[in-house]
Amino acid sequence: MLNFTINNLQLFTMRIDSIWSLLLINLNLKLEECFKKHNLLLYNIILYLNNLKDIHSFLKFIVEKLKAFTIEIENVYNVYIEKIFIIQSHLIFVNVNLFAITKMMKIFEHDSYNHCRFCMIQGIHSFNHIYYSLRTSEDWPENIAFHHNPTHLSLRDNAIYKRIAAETLSYEAFNPQTRDRSEYRVV
Repeated sequence: MLNFTINNLQLFTMRIDSIWSLLLINLNLKLEECFKKHNLLLYNIILYLNNLKDIHSFLKFIVEKLKAFTIEIENVYNVYIEKIFIIQSHLIFVNVNLFAITKMMKIFEHDSYNHCRFCMIQGIHSFNHIYYSLRTSEDWPENIAFHHNPTHLSLRDNAIYKRIAAETLSYEAFNPQTRDRSEYRVV
């Protein structure tokens, strides 16, 4: 059983350069062993200048390898235990950080009115940026003021995800400058 982890590290605050690590974790090991440095399988490190546009081009090869591992391979020799065995692996988890999620799902990071993939909170446009808040300030007009209880947020379900996907895919161009564009800012 394997866990595939994708993480992004921004080198500078300008968010231009980044390092991406693609890591496999063998979950067949004991819990106290599987996350130790010598047991981690570093698949790839991507140093990317000017912001990574298409992470899927880097993932193509590992997806093919993971598909190949699902087929049983006989007569594999384990040097450590000095035995021959049959190897077969399955990917059961994919973990990604927030920046990797936005690249994997092809959405514009936090710059959309519906950025949260769990709840239905709407962003507020102010000073050429979109902000997210659980409540508006006291000086807001009462007809548009809101106060969200963080323990009772309206959450997305499968039907909402399907509706958003169908709505987003109906747009011919996902240019954020066009008037008629998806509010979910899919690239």
